[in-house]
Amino acid sequence: MRRMRQHLTMTAGASLGVAVATLASGIVIARALGPDARGTFGVAVLLAQLTVGLATLSIFEAAVIKLRSSRDEAKSVARALLCVAIGVLVIAMIVVFGAWSAALLPHALTSSPAAIAIICGLVAVGVITAAFEALEAIDARFDHLNAARLAGPALFAVALLVLAAMDALSLNIALAALLVTLLPALAIRLYRWRRTLRIRRSGGPTFSALALLGVRLHAAHGTMLLARHADRVILAGLWPVAALGHYFVAFSVVTVGLALLCQALQIAATPAFASASLDALRASLPGS
Repeated sequence: MRRMRQHLTMTAGASLGVAVATLASGIVIARALGPDARGTFGVAVLLAQLTVGLATLSIFEAAVIKLRSSRDEAKSVARALLCVAIGVLVIAMIVVFGAWSAALLPHALTSSPAAIAIICGLVAVGVITAAFEALEAIDARFDHLNAARLAGPALFAVALLVLAAMDALSLNIALAALLVTLLPALAIRLYRWRRTLRIRRSGGPTFSALALLGVRLHAAHGTMLLARHADRVILAGLWPVAALGHYFVAFSVVTVGLALLCQALQIAATPAFASASLDALRASLPGS
């Protein structure tokens, strides 16, 4: 339990850094481009986040639970999970292009093929990143996981400040900067796992077992994801993008504490509980 507390503290610290960087980025975009652009940017990021969260069918979360409970190493499923991520991308791209074709996005996005292409890039990076985060959680490499989580938002905030100072910021450039600043962490992960990814599947749970558990988890995970974003999804269909811009900034400020708690528990506590025996969990409870 002491190790889990260390992981929770580490993850909460990284989540705080992510929240601060995200808030700073939102303020820079709002001040440099106005609330309309901030609202449109928020809708684009929201679409990417929801697509990644829903299209993965919680298979990565199922892999963490299965392998942590069986004490298997991530290398036994590393290659398989990356193959799953590539398959998930097909579903994710259909969702993005469906939203674009149905004109469910703000006009600034539907009228810009470049913006849609960048959103597809964000979804691709998000899905592959989710697979690597699962592998790191399986092996309890929370130092690597949290460093990568923090690097992207921090680099993005710095990039926005530089672009705003150069008066070179626009909506598409902000979206492109977000995509580019996520790539270094992904490249480091690919390099770090390069040898493991060459290993063919050796032991570990079958894909059908992961898919079955993932679908069962997804009923809860998907519901929680939609509930967490329900206000923004509803308001995106009702409010003008300028009002959404103000709302996104205010939402980032108000929900910092809740985001820290939810992310820390989801990232660090789930693997710990999955690997702990029932007797150990009972022994750790107060009064036991």
